[in-house]
Amino acid sequence: MKLKNNLFAVLIISALYSNIYAATQHVNSASQLQPSVNQLEAGDTLYLAAGTYTIDTSLFLLNLKGTKERPIVIRNEFGQTPILKYDSLFTLFVHI
Repeated sequence: MKLKNNLFAVLIISALYSNIYAATQHVNSASQLQPSVNQLEAGDTLYLAAGTYTIDTSLFLLNLKGTKERPIVIRNEFGQTPILKYDSLFTLFVHI
């Protein structure tokens, strides 16, 4: 029983620790997108607000370092639909 309680305490502390160091960012313009992506670390979430994000340069996602346990998430704000619009020179670099 004591081992079970200790294991439970370790799991709770681990969950709290990973949430303490996870950042949440909110983006509402194309000019904020790359600088925000550049700051993402394991466990972080980037929310895109509704609107059209016209991107006229390359968007680099190469250096993102999420993990299976602490993925990096880029998603829409709840109930909103962001649109990524790019010109013909746009390149999306993703490292999987």
